[in-house]
Amino acid sequence: MRIGIDARCIRKPDLRGIGRYLANTIRYCAEREPAWQFLLFHDARAGQHDHFPDISNVRWVPLAMKGDRLFLWEQARFPWAARGADVGVLHSPANTAPLWQPRPAVLTLHDTLLMDFDEDETRGFLFYTRKIIPRALRTVKRIVTVSESSKRDIISRFRIPEDRVVVIYHGRDPDFRPAQEPESVRVVLRRMGVKEKYVLCLGARGPRKNTARVIEAFRLLRERFPDVTLAVCGVQEDAQAGLQRVIRDAGLENGVVVTGFVGREELVALYSGARLLLYPSLYEGFGFPILEAMACGCPVVTSNVSSMPEIAGGAGVLVNPETVTDIADKTARVLADERLRKEMREKGLKRAEAFDWRRSAEKMVEVYREAAEGRDSAA
Repeated sequence: MRIGIDARCIRKPDLRGIGRYLANTIRYCAEREPAWQFLLFHDARAGQHDHFPDISNVRWVPLAMKGDRLFLWEQARFPWAARGADVGVLHSPANTAPLWQPRPAVLTLHDTLLMDFDEDETRGFLFYTRKIIPRALRTVKRIVTVSESSKRDIISRFRIPEDRVVVIYHGRDPDFRPAQEPESVRVVLRRMGVKEKYVLCLGARGPRKNTARVIEAFRLLRERFPDVTLAVCGVQEDAQAGLQRVIRDAGLENGVVVTGFVGREELVALYSGARLLLYPSLYEGFGFPILEAMACGCPVVTSNVSSMPEIAGGAGVLVNPETVTDIADKTARVLADERLRKEMREKGLKRAEAFDWRRSAEKMVEVYREAAEGRDSAA
């Protein structure tokens, strides 16, 4: 069987979120089904990075269009090319899909985020996705999502029959594991200007990651833990100046370090050296940082909403993300109790083992088969 995949999101060297999901899905599905062909359709104008040079049943298919044709690529060029390539199943992995599908189609809808939050997207993109998503959900054979929480959101918002939505968890990447050399962690911390007693936070420009409340909660924490600092990583460059103003207003100039994008090696070191990960996001379809931190042996304090309790699975401490005092009080409890942190590390490492890309690929392969054969979902 041939699987035709919209692979635009992985034609670059540094992958985040959906890109990492798709790269791992392709790799492990291709490994499991060596007789299948995986055709990766992409915009010919995009980068040329190949994440699968060692996999013989994966082939890149560049598709050219004249001019700026971002949405026509998805709605016309991709499905027509897939039809010409005689694929058995179309897979759209990034929340939207062609409305005309010449073959049975699978859509991965990671969450309903785009329907409620718009901090990082243009108006044109949001208009497109918000119009396309509801229509695409009615036409595809299978909808894959990444948590039971997202499944409930999809069913409730779009009135989709439950048996058409399949939950397939992400796996853990093997690079995320406890750092074995303490000195390697210290080298990264020194390079980034992070002191050794620190709380790690992964922030962003918009309100969803709740970074402003994290800063306010940390202001309260510093009264009890004056030697602990906060490292806020992953903040887009154009948002750093505004965040620095929030930090100055809170009187925390000497207590908070803000960085932009950090590479995987640096992130593993940051997780491994942190007293805890503070991740009180307002909404997550899955929440990769929770899994990454647990896999590195880092205690996790996260939100009690959406998918985060599900992914933490009893290994983390849960807070109300809209209440600064709750964030501060429960974080303080973890900081003050070394025995609790050790227990959370052990539980987190065990919990992380439940997330495996090969098991995810087994389920995805079954979804492809069901879609191709027109069978009802077994999920």
